[in-house]
Amino acid sequence: MAFGGVVTFKLEGILPTLKQLKTMDENVQKQVRATLQTQLESWVIDAKAFTPVDTGALQESGRVLKPRGTSLIKFQIVFGGVTRKGKFVDYALEVHENHPTGSNFLGKVVEARSAQLEALLTKDLNTAINKA
Repeated sequence: MAFGGVVTFKLEGILPTLKQLKTMDENVQKQVRATLQTQLESWVIDAKAFTPVDTGALQESGRVLKPRGTSLIKFQIVFGGVTRKGKFVDYALEVHENHPTGSNFLGKVVEARSAQLEALLTKDLNTAINKA
């Protein structure tokens, strides 16, 4: 998903697996959130390796946004917007979609790693079910 020069995505494929989470104990929810955060942070590192570099600001803008409010699992990976050093990156979408050497830098990682993430989350949930 992309908007306003920012690249982000949603994990649609694993939603059925994660719907079970709301019925689980708080410790299980914490474990699943920890797994998600750890895995998605590694995805950002991998995506940065595919990101074209001119000034480095686009790479620096890659980050994981944690869930807010009552959402248990609504993490986002974002490239673009304001970096930690205060630079504004409004060209992430253009580079992601059209750059000759870096097109789809985040999409490559999502495609390659989604099945692995689903397996890890399913394992966490199955472990919790078996303990119950």
